[in-house]
Amino acid sequence: MRYNRTPQPLFDIELAWAAVAGADRINGGNYLNQNTYPFPEGGKFNRAIAYDLLENPQLLTQEDKDQGARMHDHFKGLLMRKLMGPLTNGFLDNIADIVAKEQVSKFDVACMAALPKTYRKDLEREAKSAREQSMVATSNYLGQVGTKQRITVEIMDLVYSRNYNIHIVTATDGVNIVKFSTAHDPACYPKGQKVVIAGSIKRCQENDRTGVKETWLTRVKVVK
Repeated sequence: MRYNRTPQPLFDIELAWAAVAGADRINGGNYLNQNTYPFPEGGKFNRAIAYDLLENPQLLTQEDKDQGARMHDHFKGLLMRKLMGPLTNGFLDNIADIVAKEQVSKFDVACMAALPKTYRKDLEREAKSAREQSMVATSNYLGQVGTKQRITVEIMDLVYSRNYNIHIVTATDGVNIVKFSTAHDPACYPKGQKVVIAGSIKRCQENDRTGVKETWLTRVKVVK
């Protein structure tokens, strides 16, 4: 006996992006899935919310649609990268295939539901890179290796290193780029805030990617 499979529903790609954006809005920018712990009481998976919105598109806001369009444009870059050569990340390779579609399945939407957080991180990284690039003409070394420094800096970024269980901090005094690693609570270095730090110059070097002159400090502490 042959059984006919019920065809899986397909959704317009723009509507799917809007639904993913709406799910992100409803969950307050948090991505909830089966691995979320502790799971908030009354919470709902992002993909499940996106499914509901696909079935009830009248619940989508104009901002959901606009944000969805922005994410769609952003991730089209993955498709261009794939056309130039294979992507090493399997998940992103799958997303590049989804972006190329005009209609998507529920499985595709489940993959897309994880992307708003990635999108925001990408924008932060691009803004940081652009700001560093703008300092190529101004950033200089703070002094000689071994000299002590006490400066007020704005924290630009913190990146966690799993290999060493530390954070790499990028900061600026408004003109120069300063970097250092820390095992202290990252809350000591709030992104976008100014703090007074003290430390010694460990090395001075140009960034391989941006060409910006960077001063690396060691034994850094926040001055109360």
